[in-house]
Formats: sequence, structure tokens, C-alpha cells
Amino acid sequence: MSTEYALPPAHGSLSYQLGGSYSPPDGTAIVVRDRTELPSPEADYNVCYVNLLQTQPDGSAPDAAAYGTTAWWLANHPTLLLRDGAGALVIDGEWNEALFDVSTADKRQELFGIQQEWLSGCASAGFDAIEPDNLDANERSDGLLTHSDIRDYLTIVVPYAHDAGLAIAQKNAIDTEHGFGNEGATFVNGTEGFDFAIVEQCGAFDECADYAAVYGERVYDIEYDSSGFAHACEEYGSAISIELRDRDLSTPSDDAYVEERC
Repeated sequence: MSTEYALPPAHGSLSYQLGGSYSPPDGTAIVVRDRTELPSPEADYNVCYVNLLQTQPDGSAPDAAAYGTTAWWLANHPTLLLRDGAGALVIDGEWNEALFDVSTADKRQELFGIQQEWLSGCASAGFDAIEPDNLDANERSDGLLTHSDIRDYLTIVVPYAHDAGLAIAQKNAIDTEHGFGNEGATFVNGTEGFDFAIVEQCGAFDECADYAAVYGERVYDIEYDSSGFAHACEEYGSAISIELRDRDLSTPSDDAYVEERC
């Protein structure tokens, strides 16, 4: 493994492609794709999306085993799914994703024993970085997970990614009470943490400046409505990378496809 990893181009234009891979628009510097896809040969920098704290919903991909659906986890590692006092799965209702149980050191190590193969796969495929999603899963856990549980898991994940030659993004979760706030770049040991930020709707939520205070020009924002996009471009377009996407992250062959930049 290598301890060297590249950072994304500062203020580089982003193409966020979690709904399917396609040739990015002209001028694209950074492409984000799911870990089951290949990097874009047309991008200067490729980011591998990993749903780190929640499962993929059932029916989300033809290869359920590779994709890690809730059904796959139930069949193979049921004790790693978070359950309430009655034994029912704790589900993120908006996306129909089950939460992973990272409440103990043993469960964190067991989960990482599986997910480290995902990260190694991203590196072997040629990605430059990973985007770990649902860093705020504790807020949907009915009080069964804490922010400290998430942090403790990431203190395993972040150094492993770096040792594998991958940079790692903070995905959302800037909230200073429940998220990573200004500690995002140094939360592991005071010198190691996230390297840049991929955020959703920091314009709509007026949080772009909070991310920029930590990561400077290495903030890459995806807006999903025109008003948030316009606000983000007006206030922060000269400082960070901003793009407008349709909420389903469609491909250009779909009539719903939207992809614009400031």
C-alpha cells in the first residue's frame, strides 16, 4: 500500500454520476461514480462512492451481492444491522436503507473487515478518492447510535483509505453539534482527517461558507433545485465548485437529466 494520495483539483468542475455512468460534459475535472462502476477515463480525478453507514435498498442493482442490499446483509451478516429494542431493523425511511450497527468496537471491526475490501476495490479500479455517505446516520438511529460511534468507525476507515492511496471526502455532516464541523480535516488524531468535501445543497441550506472554512476551494457542491443553485452560484461560485443536478441523478439519455454549472 502507498501512503501517498492525490487531492482533487481545487475548484475543479464536478460531474456527479451516481445514477449511472456517462461521458461527462466538456470541461469536467472530477467525476463521482458508485463503487460498482469504473472510473471515467475522461476525468482528471475520479471519486468512488461508498455507502459507508447504511445498506443499499433492495432492488437497487441486479447484482445484489456486490451492491450490498439490505437483503444481502440480512442473509450474510444480520448482526451488523442496527435493530431497535423490539428487534426490528432501524431504517432510513427516505431512502429505504437499513443502518449499520457501529455502536461497539467489535461490531466496528467486523463491519470494516467487509468494507475494507470495498475501499481496496476502489483503489484497484483506479479511483483517486472515496466519498463515504451517511456520516450523519446517528441522526436517523432513534438514539441508538451517537456521533462518537460514527467518529470511532471513521478513525479506522480514514487511515486505511490514505494507506491505500485514496483521499477521502467529508460527505455533508458539517453541523457543529451533531456533525464534524471545523474538526473534519483533523478529527482522527489532530493531524489526519477528511481531505475535501462533497456536499449536497450547501447553497439551499446556507452552509457553503462553513465547508469552505475547512477545505477552501476543495468543496464540491451539488444543488437539486434552481433557487439553491442560483444562491450558491451568486454567493460562492467564485470560491467553490457548484453544479445543479436532477434529484434522481439521471443520465443524459433520460428526459429528466439536468446538469449545469455556475
